[in-house]
Amino acid sequence: MASFSAIGEVSHVFECLSLDNLSPFELLPRDLLWIILDYVPESILSLRPTSQICKSRVDAYALSCRDSPLVKLLEISESYHVPPRTIYVVMHVDKKISGLFELRLRLKKTVFDVVAKIERFQMPLNPHWTYRLCFHYAYDEYRVLDYVKDCVGKRIEETKIALGDEPLVTACTLVLGQVHCPKLAVNGYLTDITKNHLLKIIAEQNVDHLELNISGKTIPDTVEMLLQLPSLVYSIAICWIYPHDMSSVQTWLDSAKDINWAETIAEVFSRKVDKLKINGLSSPVRLNHRDSIMLGERLPMLGKRIWLEAPIRASPVDYENNEHAIQIKAIPRERMRGHYADTSSYKLSIKHSTRMHETFDAFKKLPLGRS
Repeated sequence: MASFSAIGEVSHVFECLSLDNLSPFELLPRDLLWIILDYVPESILSLRPTSQICKSRVDAYALSCRDSPLVKLLEISESYHVPPRTIYVVMHVDKKISGLFELRLRLKKTVFDVVAKIERFQMPLNPHWTYRLCFHYAYDEYRVLDYVKDCVGKRIEETKIALGDEPLVTACTLVLGQVHCPKLAVNGYLTDITKNHLLKIIAEQNVDHLELNISGKTIPDTVEMLLQLPSLVYSIAICWIYPHDMSSVQTWLDSAKDINWAETIAEVFSRKVDKLKINGLSSPVRLNHRDSIMLGERLPMLGKRIWLEAPIRASPVDYENNEHAIQIKAIPRERMRGHYADTSSYKLSIKHSTRMHETFDAFKKLPLGRS
């Protein structure tokens, strides 16, 4: 008898959900409704409580892996200052889709309440909501980071990660998973472990634009990795960070004496890369006039639209070769952070005529999620 009663209840539900009782909006095919929600994601929290059908479809939409990114900027960093040692996973989300993102957080159920661990706040001058998860090595499980990976979607517009020891690298790998990260910024110290993990992340996340703020035991170590990147990305900006121990700075700089920087740059452009920026003031890279002639002859003939900026010790020049402008010019004083102009404060610029006004501002300057 119980089974017949259950069948009767189900029949009653279907009667209530008959086509005659549905609104035109509820009659829309699911895929069409999802397309509408793609255009007005801010409406989902208003639509969801209107009926059981709308609730079901909105929830399915929130759980689906849509192609449009949910997270504008993802940051993974670490703090040693206040015990216990903590990893910060910070997600910047456009206010327009914050309701969708929060619904996704709630619906991605886990055996433990991760949502309660996520703070939401707004940083000054930031039009986005900032969501921060604090992961503590001492007592949190790595499943927490798996949960974050499931919530951020298929694609993140911009990603910034810090390199560190094994736990931090593992955290970065877990959170990013198979997410597409077209723009990646990396800060930290290169070791054999972090180099291998970084190359793996760049390959698996399909990174197109890479920004490196890094240091290593020696400069050749960094250059060795740099030469593995051109097959993976289209553009690279690199800034070398001096060692924290000032007594070792000269040894660190001396390790670059035997590097042929012009040949290194030419090799970078011989592969996938068509855009390279080397930060001048803190860089061990020092090209000379002969290097500028070689690069000015070779790079424009590679059959691609080159964009290069690199520090150089040479006098100003300005000429063209195969639709590329080759220039050596002083770094503007206001951008030199107190350094006075001298022969080392010049940059070599080789740019295709269609890219003369292009910059390397791949990353929007959002405030950091951790104060």
